[in-house]
Amino acid sequence: MACYGDLRAWFRRRRRAILIAAGALGAGCVLYYGFTRYSAAALARARAVEEEESRLRAETEEERILHLRRHCDEIQLLADATTLPSLLAHLSERLFELVNLSELTRQLMAGKEGPQALTPDEKLNLWQKLKVSSFTRTLCAAWGMGLVQLFVRVQLNLLGRQLFISTASFGDLPFSTQHKFLAFGDFLPLHGIALLVQDVEEAVTEVMRDISLKKAYSFDELRDLLIQIQAAFEKQQKDWCRYLLPENDKLPEEDYPVAESSHSRDDDEQLLVAKARDVISSAEFQHTLGAVLDALLDTMVQDLLPYYQGQPAVGLPLAKLVPAVSSVGMLLDNRQDSKYVRAVAELPEVKSFSAMVYGSAA
Repeated sequence: MACYGDLRAWFRRRRRAILIAAGALGAGCVLYYGFTRYSAAALARARAVEEEESRLRAETEEERILHLRRHCDEIQLLADATTLPSLLAHLSERLFELVNLSELTRQLMAGKEGPQALTPDEKLNLWQKLKVSSFTRTLCAAWGMGLVQLFVRVQLNLLGRQLFISTASFGDLPFSTQHKFLAFGDFLPLHGIALLVQDVEEAVTEVMRDISLKKAYSFDELRDLLIQIQAAFEKQQKDWCRYLLPENDKLPEEDYPVAESSHSRDDDEQLLVAKARDVISSAEFQHTLGAVLDALLDTMVQDLLPYYQGQPAVGLPLAKLVPAVSSVGMLLDNRQDSKYVRAVAELPEVKSFSAMVYGSAA
């Protein structure tokens, strides 16, 4: 009881201090609880804002990617519909100038009888030249087409992405720069085709040099022969750029008006040409071109199949296949609706390659 009395006395003496302390403690608890709830609410609002911003960023990025894909697809359509036809026409004209089968045929026809009659050796020599030239021109037409199609895609995807970036950054890519860069598409028809003819003729000669014109070929054997020539041609390739770009990355002035080509080269043009050379030198280009050459050869072989209808199972003599191969080469010149162009454009490897070039052009 004494302790209880002492405690009551102590409480009465310190009652005011205890009440103040209790009030302060209660106020602290209320403040702490309020602050905790406020902090939680503020954190929730911050998270909601962050999530909304993240969602908007994702939507913006998705829209950007979709826009880029649409732009990339439009470029591929542009390549097939507008740029390719004119380049392929130019390529075909130059190829027919360089490999003139008409003159060889005329000499053979004129040498059948009369004062211009050919000796057996002269006749055989002309037939051998016609054999090599027919295969050379047809394969050059196919492989030149493949090179043009890939190079045009390299050009337009590099240029298209550069224009997209320039527009997005409120910059400007001068029309003269665009024009000069696209002018490199004429290098293969003007200059590279001569080197291509030389290399293809070398491959054809290597494979067919000792093959008699009397030798019969079944359809499968003819396909194997073409595959052998393609393998010999690809084996000698170390740099595809030599067909598509000049050594110094500058177009010969005599082939282009000074007003268009200009003696000076701006930084954007040099950058675009350097990027094009890097792409053509890449493993991706070589892999894609291999798929393109295979597709063109397969299409060409299918065009040779009708010549075997109703023929002996042993096949056709090479002498009869020479004009057939030459005729197929003429089909590649169909610029209105070329299944050869479609065969390349529809390849998954070409679509992936185009997207890769467009995506890496930044």
